Amino acid sequence: MVGAHLSTGRSLDMTRHIRDRHAPDIAKNIRDLLVKIGEVVLSAVLNVVSNILFSEDVVGMRVHGGQLFKDTMVAVLEDWTKPNVSDPFPFLAPVDLLGSPRRVLGCLTKLYDFFDDEFIERRLASGEIHNDHGNMLDLVLARRTKSELTRSKITKFFLDIFLATSSIRRITVEWAMALLLVHQDKMKKVQAELMANRGSKDFIKDYDLDKQLPYLNAVVKER
Repeated sequence: MVGAHLSTGRSLDMTRHIRDRHAPDIAKNIRDLLVKIGEVVLSAVLNVVSNILFSEDVVGMRVHGGQLFKDTMVAVLEDWTKPNVSDPFPFLAPVDLLGSPRRVLGCLTKLYDFFDDEFIERRLASGEIHNDHGNMLDLVLARRTKSELTRSKITKFFLDIFLATSSIRRITVEWAMALLLVHQDKMKKVQAELMANRGSKDFIKDYDLDKQLPYLNAVVKER
């Protein structure tokens, strides 16, 4: 199910309009600003994934708690990527010297409650569940009565998807941008290729990579 909605070529083509819709908003919001690229990418990834799963934005959205959700996600990802003394010395894990597991557990509890209240409960209360709606939540809820999926398992399932996709994309883009900043000659090649192929278009879209932007495409695939 996850593969069919998130990672196959067909699913990526079907969700292209979601990515294309968010790209102009990102460019508009960060133009001429000094930004933390990881947080910008995280917002975009969260909204793209939430549209695939729930058909609505999760950051800057109409439901209550969108900013709190993003802040909590950032806190979890930062704690997960920090070195922990219990990694090389597992026998210290029960002591929790740095408090990282405790903080992560608290954040995961908040995220679980957010998903359960804002998406699962709201969709169940509305009674509008359509097997052919196109998002994964409706598909899972429609099949819930025919399977052993409990509401708790469904909530954890969607939380796992968000955590997995968000951490990978954020770190990948941060690392790629850091390398481009270090290797200015490569950065200039990317910029020159973009300027040469942009033409009258306001934005470069992902399907332009293979056809018109071979160098940028190589940079993306390298990371």
